[in-house]
Amino acid sequence: MRANQVPQAWQMYQAETEDGRSASVLYNRGLVDVGPQPKAPHLHLMNVDMVEQGEDGLASKTEAAWFYEFEDEVIDVAEDAGFFPLSRVCSNGRWELSFYGSPTESLAEVLLDARPIVREREIEFSGESDPEWKYLHEYIAPDRPQPLTQKDEAA
Repeated sequence: MRANQVPQAWQMYQAETEDGRSASVLYNRGLVDVGPQPKAPHLHLMNVDMVEQGEDGLASKTEAAWFYEFEDEVIDVAEDAGFFPLSRVCSNGRWELSFYGSPTESLAEVLLDARPIVREREIEFSGESDPEWKYLHEYIAPDRPQPLTQKDEAA
């Protein structure tokens, strides 16, 4: 299955981080239904710090408007390159986008080669092997067993 063939069933929910702060999660339920794809056994994470945040660590209206436009561009480029868009987590003054893809593809390089998507903010990229899509099933899906934390803080 190709990334652009996944049913689009985006769902949002509010969560709490381990330190009791607010989090907002948007994820594609369609990936839960499709299940792990052999061509996409690697989790790719992209973190962007917020410029404006509320006391709860969530985005201001201005911050959210900027990020939604940014997110649309990133997802279009990533999906065209074969990455499966998975989720957006907003918490603790940070945005985290996640994708499943090939371990040999660099999300950072794909985005830079396509066009310079953003210049005014630093972006952190990380990733790890996840052939069973445990990040989706154990961390992002709403029936997860424990409080939500930023992925890079849990590692």
